Amino acid sequence: MIGTNHRVPRGIVSALTVCGVLLTCVNAFAAGGTCPAGVPSGVTSCFFISAAGADTNNGTSESAPWLHAPGMPNCANTCKSTTPAGGEGFIFRGGDTWHFGNSSASPYTGGTWTWLWSGSVGNPIYVGVDQTWYSGGSWARPILTGDNPLSTSPVSSCTYTSSTFLNAAMEEDHPNYVIFDNFEFTGKCGMADFAVMGCGTSYSTFTKWYMHGWTYTAANGAQNAEAIRGNTGGCSPWPQTNNTFSYLVIDGSDSPPQSGTGLFGDCYNFEGNIFRHLCNAVVCNNMHLVHDNLFEYVDENSDGSGHGNVFESNSESNQINSFYNNVIRHIGTLAAIGVNVWLYPYSTDYIFNNLLYDIVAGTNYWDANTGSSTSWYLFNNTFQVGSASRMVFNQNNTPVMYSYNNHYITDYGTSESSVFAVTTNLTYSNDIIQSNSTANGQGYTSSEGYAYSPASGSAATVGAGTNKQSYCTALSSAGLSDAATACQSDTRYACTYNSSNHTVTCPARTVVARPSSGAWGVGAYQSASDPPASPTLFPPSVH
Repeated sequence: MIGTNHRVPRGIVSALTVCGVLLTCVNAFAAGGTCPAGVPSGVTSCFFISAAGADTNNGTSESAPWLHAPGMPNCANTCKSTTPAGGEGFIFRGGDTWHFGNSSASPYTGGTWTWLWSGSVGNPIYVGVDQTWYSGGSWARPILTGDNPLSTSPVSSCTYTSSTFLNAAMEEDHPNYVIFDNFEFTGKCGMADFAVMGCGTSYSTFTKWYMHGWTYTAANGAQNAEAIRGNTGGCSPWPQTNNTFSYLVIDGSDSPPQSGTGLFGDCYNFEGNIFRHLCNAVVCNNMHLVHDNLFEYVDENSDGSGHGNVFESNSESNQINSFYNNVIRHIGTLAAIGVNVWLYPYSTDYIFNNLLYDIVAGTNYWDANTGSSTSWYLFNNTFQVGSASRMVFNQNNTPVMYSYNNHYITDYGTSESSVFAVTTNLTYSNDIIQSNSTANGQGYTSSEGYAYSPASGSAATVGAGTNKQSYCTALSSAGLSDAATACQSDTRYACTYNSSNHTVTCPARTVVARPSSGAWGVGAYQSASDPPASPTLFPPSVH
């Protein structure tokens, strides 16, 4: 069912301006039409875009939409004469497809869609959707396609060439305070990126995207098929900061295996995302908050051009940062991974409630690198290696590391040397190190996400930790309220992937509160005498 159309006539206001003795008439176009329900706060007028539209329309209602959006090279007439401003929305009809590869297809964007305009504090620009307005039998995201056919193998050549990094579906060129919501990207081939964040892109939000269906040639390389790229130096202003990436699904299951980079650039706020079937999930700078993400099926590059990464941060904001409630699993199933997690602390980092399992340890299981004296607190995490590979924790350039209440499951050994490659500047206590057979026999299994479930033997992690309420208090004092709540609570699982509609489902935050005083459990969960509830029983929030 097509949603209700909102019609507001577009007025033309005549203004008389005196310049010397000349009297000049200037046409000043009025704002857009009434916005649909659900647009972000501060967005008060909207324009509409549809594959059935025309750029000669006024664009102010769903019954008179444009064919293109401002910034698309083929945007013309009224579309072209409109300059986006803060407080405006640009609403795409769901289920429609715009082409940036095949110039014979309609509507054709004309090439890379370049967004140049910024909103402001309290009045962002919204580029997104109205989920009651769509073509077809039910709502689906609007699609941007490069028109290359899907292939689960590398191709000899691209049907529609994408030969440079900037030959992308979308480029955001210096925008601030812009929200890009609910787009699907597919059909890319070669080195071009789906989306590029230009120099100085800050305070913007990229949310609820579905990115998939890329391929590459041998000349391009597996890792250069990038979903989102941020310019990482050599431009001004730098760094990009305060950008948010939330509820993105980047899934290479319909692409060549061991290919694709999910995000290469800024990761200041990175929450609730699903990154899977990639050779590089995240390589980023300026990390601040990373939480509730699922990373799975990440492997070494299939072309051997470089090492694979699950999450590699090469710089951080100079403030308290946190990495929590993430699930990293099924890593290095085809080949050993290069880096599982690499952090670069500049200040104090709190790392907790993370679950890593079914990991081929490779060269770096968890690494920290810094050029200054910093502290990072690794507490209440669960780490499992399925083979006799060593679980490698490194500290380069002497950050001070504190390891408390962590559950390490490895067949390499049961001493700290089986976990920590470097023990200098390391303080640890109340960690539990077990072999896989011992942990399984006590009810810590992959089917339970390595949370305790009653079995033969005793629950080694129950009440075996030290109280770390002071860390939760420190997070709260730093203004990180969500991190403080997660620290104080047992979040049973990260967000999960709904593969039928390619959305993200997130559990409720609090399940079992950790006590403000008294012993905590060991591991990512506050264990009780009974197993935690199944993740499917949580009140879901679907994105």
